[in-house]
Amino acid sequence: MTLSGWYNRTSRQGRINVQVTNTLMAPLSKTYLCYALTETGKRYNAPNGEQVFGQVFRKYFANRSDSLWRGDTITIGAGATLNRGVNFSVRDTFNADSCQLVVFVQKDSFISTYIKEVIQCS
Repeated sequence: MTLSGWYNRTSRQGRINVQVTNTLMAPLSKTYLCYALTETGKRYNAPNGEQVFGQVFRKYFANRSDSLWRGDTITIGAGATLNRGVNFSVRDTFNADSCQLVVFVQKDSFISTYIKEVIQCS
């Protein structure tokens, strides 16, 4: 997986471009390309009242609203490369300097479509 793109600090808008190569000898189907925004250094209270300092999931991106929580459905032929991308924005309530955009490829498991293994991540 190769990533490129841009981010404008003033408008808090950006674009991430993704190139995914299937190195397997078989096509990938029932596969999803997912984009998530995380923020590090966020403090919050755990259920037991303890202060926790860590990484927080902030937002999930997809090209279509019906694919929002499972990512963009993709099929990649054996040895083929797929180019995709998504526009994104960082809300004013997020500390943009502490945010990272995570891109990953998931595949439905043989057991259930609700269990998904991560195949690639950047």
